[in-house]
Order: sequence, then structure tokens, then C-alpha cells
Amino acid sequence: MKNQLLTTVLSISILSIGLLTASLSADENNPQVYFQAAVNKIPPSGEFTVKVLVNTPQPINAVDIGVSYSPEIIELISLNNSKSIIDFWSGDSQSPPRGSVINLQGGSVKPFSGNGGEIITLKFRAKKEGQANLTFIKANLYYADGKGTQAPTEPAGSLKITIVEGAKIEAVAFEGGEAEDRTPPIIETAKVASSPIEKSRLAVFHAVDNESGIKNTEIRFRQWFSWSDWQAATNPVRLPNTAWAFQVKASDNAGNAAEKTVYIPQSVLNIFLPLLLVLLIAIILISILKRRKK
Repeated sequence: MKNQLLTTVLSISILSIGLLTASLSADENNPQVYFQAAVNKIPPSGEFTVKVLVNTPQPINAVDIGVSYSPEIIELISLNNSKSIIDFWSGDSQSPPRGSVINLQGGSVKPFSGNGGEIITLKFRAKKEGQANLTFIKANLYYADGKGTQAPTEPAGSLKITIVEGAKIEAVAFEGGEAEDRTPPIIETAKVASSPIEKSRLAVFHAVDNESGIKNTEIRFRQWFSWSDWQAATNPVRLPNTAWAFQVKASDNAGNAAEKTVYIPQSVLNIFLPLLLVLLIAIILISILKRRKK
């Protein structure tokens, strides 16, 4: 998938009571990316969520966003993209990255326009007292106009969360709350597609989890009579030439998992038809030899 990314920014200020939403001061005609948090103060060891949202009057179908945070103050626990407007991600957008920067790159089949489009939900745990800052180091968007039109860029602000002993959490919970997730992910898509760049086949897949969110996806291949080991995978994955089937496994942040098997008809024929022919010839030869002995 070839996406050209458009630059956009946001200007943020925090509402200190109830639901905190970064306010936007950019041109209303330009896309605007912002944070939305459920708290502004939290005690050590407390957990909280931050949403990355977008408002855009014109349809977009790709994002390239970088979020930096304070790893010495807060710990990133999980990323939930189950309600994201983005369908396909570049790299692993489901597992907490190392370091202090969260890179969010991907595109969508269906362009998005409107307000409050969810890109991802980040879940953090407070490690110690202090002030945690979340900042956009980049906020690039791509208009779904096929031209790669670039939107104006403005400086991005920060979201500030204070961690202090004895803080009382007064928050407006996000829709859905934090209910226990016992439902496995749904693998909506798992199929074979031709690579648009080179002569190869791709395993294309997409999994969703509307409760705790997808944690990781894995894939393995069947070559001859055995399966390969599971390996971490992001969509899409190039298929080995000798693979005649593959399995996709999706796991959510609550430990539930789902698997789906896909067979590759042409590969099955290419691999097993010669074996069947050899077997048939062997049977015929054995039959002829038996008749001659008689």
C-alpha cells in the first residue's frame, strides 16, 4: 500500500475538570490531531488512558504520528486500536514500544472525515510522583484525494498528567469502561493477495478486538507436511514459495486468542499434483510387473 503523508498539527490546552480534551486553535479547515485523557491527577501505581483523536473536514486515509511521553514517570502498558479509523498499520502498533516515542503509521480502506476519529487509545501506569508530559513530535496526515496534498503545520502542545501521592481520581470514564474481557479477537480478513510491487504472494490479514484491543498478531506457514514456528507479524506478510497454507493468530490484551487457517489452492496443486502423478506411475509400474511375473 502506497500512502503519501500530509503534515498537520495541533494546538492543545487541558481542561482540568472532568474529561480532559486538548483544545484546538488551528484553522478549522485543516485536520487537527489532539489528546483526550480521563484524568489530570493520579496517585503512583494508578492507571489511566489517553486517546489520540483527529478532527478533519476533508477525508483522510493515512497517518504518520509520533507521540513522546515521560518513561521515567509513567509506563506504557498497552495500545488499543480496536476502534481505530486505521485499518492497516506499518510496524507493530499493538505492543508497547521500547523507549519514549510511540510511532503510529498506517492507512485505512475507508477514508475518514468528521470529529473525534479515534486513532488509538494508550494505557499508562504511574510509576512515581512527578509530572508526565505527552507531546506530538510529528502529526502527519494524508488526504484521500490521490494527490498527496499537504496541509499546513502548526506547533503541537503537550498533555500534562500530575502524579502525586494521595491524589483523588475524578474522571469521566470512556465508553465501555474497563470491564473484564473474555471474548477472543475476531480475525475479519485472512487471504492471499498478489504483491503490487514484485512477483510474490502476500498473506493479508486484519484482526479486531472491541474490548481490550489487539496485543499482537502472529503467523506460521505449512510447507510440505509440517508447520513452521509462530513468528510475530504485521500485515501484510510475504509468503514463502513452498508454503501451501498459513495460519494467523491474534491475541488481545486480556490473554484471549483466535486463529484462522488459509489454504493456497494453486500451491496445493503445484506441490501435491506431481506427488500424485509419481504415485500413480508407481502403482501402474507395480501392476505391470505383477502381471509379467504371472
